[in-house]
Amino acid sequence: MKIEPEPNGRGGSAQTGPHEPDGNSPDDLHQPGLPPSGGSKGHRPGHEIAQRKTGGANPRLPLAARGADPFQAVPGCQSALRDLCAAHPARGVALVETCPALAILLVQSWPIGRPAPSRAFCRTILEQPWRKILSVLGLPARPRTFKILCKVPAEHCHTPTVKKLGHVLRGGRCPWLHVLPHLRRITRDTVALLDVDPRIVSPKLLLASGESDHDDLAVTWTLGTVRSLRAEHEGTGAWPYAGVGYEELKRVEGKLQDRLFRQSLAPFPAPPFAGVPPALEPVHDYDRLLLETGEMNYYFPACLGEIIAARMYLYAVRSPERATIVLRRGAPGDAWAVHALCAAGNKKISEKTRALVLRWFSSVTSTSSRSTPNPNG
Repeated sequence: MKIEPEPNGRGGSAQTGPHEPDGNSPDDLHQPGLPPSGGSKGHRPGHEIAQRKTGGANPRLPLAARGADPFQAVPGCQSALRDLCAAHPARGVALVETCPALAILLVQSWPIGRPAPSRAFCRTILEQPWRKILSVLGLPARPRTFKILCKVPAEHCHTPTVKKLGHVLRGGRCPWLHVLPHLRRITRDTVALLDVDPRIVSPKLLLASGESDHDDLAVTWTLGTVRSLRAEHEGTGAWPYAGVGYEELKRVEGKLQDRLFRQSLAPFPAPPFAGVPPALEPVHDYDRLLLETGEMNYYFPACLGEIIAARMYLYAVRSPERATIVLRRGAPGDAWAVHALCAAGNKKISEKTRALVLRWFSSVTSTSSRSTPNPNG
């Protein structure tokens, strides 16, 4: 990755010529470390963002000059960021404090396994206008791109989060790109929502995600829970909560959880077939279902609705190895089939266990030609 110098032979803008930023020039004051790449003299993309981020009694000075460590809040790549900034402290520190997400994307673009870039190389990069840096990273060299990256607070700049955001910006097909510049903040929660089916995400949820803490994905987790519970209770179909806000979504989650609790108190239907105690036994109540979940590391309560509706039944296998049989049918009265055979911890089922299960199933269904084994699940 090679950066050609600006036409004047150094970094800096063509209007000001080569210079060492000291915090006193207009470009350093309004856009520290990121000189404008053109346009009218009075317009500097990201100018307002830079002012908000510097803040304090003396916004002319970088954080380092005000006694703060600009790298402390960034959760990843601190060593690489320090190496980058060592090549050009004024511009490097200004980049980290103004747009830490862009700084992380820059150091993450260096080839893995190769020697770190020389200080001269890093200095050349840092002397470029922000449009040039975006272009080198394969990002759209537009004010919107820079504005979006500047909205990610330093404490939310986990490497996977920043890399995901960079991928979204490069792709240019995310339906929420036009919304992101208008959010107050873009958090880890916001970026996680970009990975969710856009048909169930709303601008209200994106707006709420901007309030999430750096160690919390509250909106994404709530949306995932509602989606899972709805699939369990109501099946598929058009998403009925389009356009709802976060507070309303939490109330929906509570109602679905209450319904799940009431179902947990309902008696299970009688098992369709007798087991072979103690080697193979039906899971005939909710407590046994939770026990099976803990021992097998599968979330079997997700099957509760199907079990209560007599469309699914589970059997615990204890010999020759621990496993769970999942029987399923389309509707009451239809033939049962072996839908799945799950080993503990998602391990592979032995042929011995598979053969035993199929022999058992064939024997208990021998009087009903409509019930057929399905060893492939």
